[in-house]
Amino acid sequence: VRYWHPFFIPLFLYIFRKIKLADNNIKIFCIADNIMPHDYFPFSNLLVKKLFNYIDKCFVMSDNTYQQASNFLKKENIKKVFLPIKNNFGQLLNQDKAKEKLGLKSNDRMILFFGLVRKYKGLDVLLNSFKYIKSSKLKLFIVGECYEKKEKYIKLISNLKIDKYVKWFDEYIADDDVNLFFSGADIVVLPYKKASQSGIIPIAYNYNKPVLVSNIPGLIEFVEINKTGYVFENENSKSLANILERNISNNKIQSEIQEYKKEFTVDKLCDDLLSMI
Repeated sequence: VRYWHPFFIPLFLYIFRKIKLADNNIKIFCIADNIMPHDYFPFSNLLVKKLFNYIDKCFVMSDNTYQQASNFLKKENIKKVFLPIKNNFGQLLNQDKAKEKLGLKSNDRMILFFGLVRKYKGLDVLLNSFKYIKSSKLKLFIVGECYEKKEKYIKLISNLKIDKYVKWFDEYIADDDVNLFFSGADIVVLPYKKASQSGIIPIAYNYNKPVLVSNIPGLIEFVEINKTGYVFENENSKSLANILERNISNNKIQSEIQEYKKEFTVDKLCDDLLSMI
């Protein structure tokens, strides 16, 4: 089973009981994106505990999730694997042409925040970093639906007077359009305040784009500093701004990413899964 939120656990429990009644020798393995939810959900601890009463072995994708899983399962029954590089979103486009399609000039520097906008993802930290950014060439693209009150971000953008530097695509992005945004980007920023892991980092690496992440478990283990990306102090907008301005024009890093991403193949993931099974 693939598990990521306690909301689904009652259904899993129903299915697991049916399976065990049919044949108690059947083993149940879990691939867990998260163990505990990022936001409050009632009876989370109780539900997760009941779930793991049925789980024989669990695959996780970060040290943070590994530690959470070890509260419910013996460590020898937990294996950390890596999310594979996602290469099903279309090919890398010419960056200048991608920028042109997005309404940018070739010398503009495009910052990409990609994915659903939720409180824990720290979009406010990224927006506040513009208080310290001096270059007028930096343009922020927020690409993803807002899963909370959008008004607070709109108000923040207005108060900071950065409307002309920010463009927001508050909508579901079809797979066929993903490559346009990543091809145009100079850097992908993940200012998350907490994380289990991120599917955005493998997409960025697929397009040879460096990432800038907060120094939290679940993110920093997927970044080789100054080789595949950069790290800033969590929830520190000034730290983010300083690192961003210094490194957004570093094109040399792309060759490092091409080498690094070889470790994140689907074949390697399959080998890891099968060795545990």
